[in-house]
Amino acid sequence: MILAEKLDQRSDLANVLREWLQRLADDAACGNVSVDKTADGWMHLEVEDEVLMGSIIRIQTRINPIVSDKPPFPVRILRVGETSIKAERPDLEGKNIYRSFSTTSFAASLGYDGEDSRRFLEAGGIIEGSIVSISADLPSFTQLKLTEEYILKGLDRLLIHNAAPQEVKAVLANQEIRNLIVEEQPLTLSTHLLYLKLGAALTKAYERLKEELETISSEIKIKPLSWGELIGARVKLLGK
Repeated sequence: MILAEKLDQRSDLANVLREWLQRLADDAACGNVSVDKTADGWMHLEVEDEVLMGSIIRIQTRINPIVSDKPPFPVRILRVGETSIKAERPDLEGKNIYRSFSTTSFAASLGYDGEDSRRFLEAGGIIEGSIVSISADLPSFTQLKLTEEYILKGLDRLLIHNAAPQEVKAVLANQEIRNLIVEEQPLTLSTHLLYLKLGAALTKAYERLKEELETISSEIKIKPLSWGELIGARVKLLGK
């Protein structure tokens, strides 16, 4: 199966994800796992029981990264501009399909009616390297629900790219970091969202977590996301 996980963004990402998936496969008796990347850098997963493993992956992630010919589709953001969003997604063979969306329309579909759509989207984690769920060239219901959660929780967040689940778990085992985090959510296999505890300083948490992640790999990326930038959509979402 093909997954919307870009393995060419970190040299050993295929190996660390295979290790984690093999543990899941062993627990569920799915057989041996093989992970490779396609010519365009997408994840190619082979396992004896694909149906069961597919179900496990969907349970483990908020955005289903498994490629299908039916929406919603997972797309990877290449650039968020003032007027357009450039993105890519794999087809069933792992080849690139490029898409372009209106920045204003994309933000409006998520409940935003302000004047700085780009800033709002970036505060919502729609940044370069992020996987976003779309349908009909607009955010899917899954993406809308995620954005609503970001707003309603009222907490700053840290977005991590290019890290395997066991690596994030290891970092959170550090008590100093654990004291800053109230919740962790795996968006995809290699993308993770951390909610900061109320009152935790976003810059301090970002710098501390960045320091810890760099001991694992310099190719792991982390982005601080401020809740304050999302407030422009709050009234509309709460009024639904």
